[in-house]
Amino acid sequence: MNVWRRIYRTPVTTLVLVVLAAVYAGTHPWGDVDARTVGELRRQWGCVENLTWVPQSLPHDYSIPLTNLEGPFELWDGEWWRIPLCTLHHGDLLHLLLNSLFIATYGALFERIWGSGRYLLFMIAASVVSSLPSTLLAVYGIGFSGVCCAIYGALWGGRERDPRLTRIMTDENISAVMLILVVMLVATELELVRIDNLAHFTGIAYGWLIGMATAWQVRRPWLLWLNVVLSHWLLIIPMWYAVHPEWNGSYHWYLATRGDDHRPRLTVDVVELRKAVKRDPTLAGAWQMLAEQELQSSETLLAWQDLIAGLDHSPTDAGLWGLSRKIWRRLAVSEQRAEAIEIINRQFGKQATIWLEEIRRIRTPPLLIAPDQPPHIPTDELAERPIRQPWQPPIDPYWWYTAPNGAEHSHPVPPDDIHSALEGELL
Repeated sequence: MNVWRRIYRTPVTTLVLVVLAAVYAGTHPWGDVDARTVGELRRQWGCVENLTWVPQSLPHDYSIPLTNLEGPFELWDGEWWRIPLCTLHHGDLLHLLLNSLFIATYGALFERIWGSGRYLLFMIAASVVSSLPSTLLAVYGIGFSGVCCAIYGALWGGRERDPRLTRIMTDENISAVMLILVVMLVATELELVRIDNLAHFTGIAYGWLIGMATAWQVRRPWLLWLNVVLSHWLLIIPMWYAVHPEWNGSYHWYLATRGDDHRPRLTVDVVELRKAVKRDPTLAGAWQMLAEQELQSSETLLAWQDLIAGLDHSPTDAGLWGLSRKIWRRLAVSEQRAEAIEIINRQFGKQATIWLEEIRRIRTPPLLIAPDQPPHIPTDELAERPIRQPWQPPIDPYWWYTAPNGAEHSHPVPPDDIHSALEGELL
């Protein structure tokens, strides 16, 4: 009977606990499943996931690997609701149980004080506010802990005005919670675990401000609540920038390859590619694709100039080296060759001779090498680079494809690395 009375008094808390359990059950099927399968299920259930586009071929059929494009493409397509929905997902059962226990304790108390309607609106707003700073920094965490911290901050901010909270939100209680947050911050810095600490502290600050504001004794409480609600419309600004990160080079690279119907273009947008390499000069694939477009327009020297600039920022990229060798052999021996040398001299200065010698290096075709002899790979510092066979997608008129589960990335992360998706999620 007490259980039903508690559910009746705190229906929103009960609903949240059921939803969190359902989302976890739907994205963590029983049996032996890997991290990629769980990530794909989370994406289908509305979570922000980093995707990879792998090129099938290039216009000139050079058979040179192009660096993969990675990013939260669905978020960049305008699906902003994925930001708050990420809070409903959890990395493992312990992560879910800890957040559920907190909601059952402090969330139920908050709901009884504020009422179910305002409590529900507060949690929706907190899920957005706590997730936005990390999203703007291209960090996509999961878990309800940011909302939990917002609830705790609201109880903390309102304790001076509510005697019911004075007995619970003691100085010792607050100090213990803040100590836990600091310990998690230190553990993240030591790479022991991966925790979205920014979401925690943002949630605490947001909840404390709301708790302090709503605890004021004013003559017209409805006017205070109206101002609080209207101030949340300011969230549209950071939300827009989270979906349209103009400072992100990969975002402009994605726009250069995406059509109006959110499908890949048959021809890329050179203007967006220019923005991409300007925002992030280390995007070797964007430099290479830009050079390919210029070759289509017979701008050989301009393509050479872009490749040399790309090599300056990404000296170990196999695609840039391979394409620069191809263009060098295509340049005319007379006037264009001299201009090409002048370009590389301007880019590298005193080291231009070293770079030019590496570009001139002629590599023996693999088919002419004995089976027991590996292809020659230069070992000097400028030329040392990994050579990996890219994943080959099925035949399709479009250049780009979302890589399937298990597709090989150009820059793989070791499974035991703390930043590996196989090692753990950002909680």
